[in-house]
Amino acid sequence: MSETRNGQVTISLKALLEDPLVRFADQTGRILNGAVTKIVPFGVFVRLAPGIEGLLHVSEMTDSSVVDPGQLVSEGDQITVRVAEVDLQRHRVRLCAHDS
Repeated sequence: MSETRNGQVTISLKALLEDPLVRFADQTGRILNGAVTKIVPFGVFVRLAPGIEGLLHVSEMTDSSVVDPGQLVSEGDQITVRVAEVDLQRHRVRLCAHDS
């Protein structure tokens, strides 16, 4: 809840719900499978659990000089990644490639 200048109070339903990232914070170092949900110029987002997505940077995806991550994977592909970092303050999950 937050108070505004004119004495009104705003309530956010989202603020009342538990942040799923808090329960995911101990996953650093784990190897997980997930679906590619979005391809962006700098990498891909991977769904790791309900409400949890992480970024796999294009530099982690290959040793070659691929500029477009869409050349390596497609949305919906299942890939294996390692959780490199869970940043609760910035609400981000950074992923690394997992070498089988």
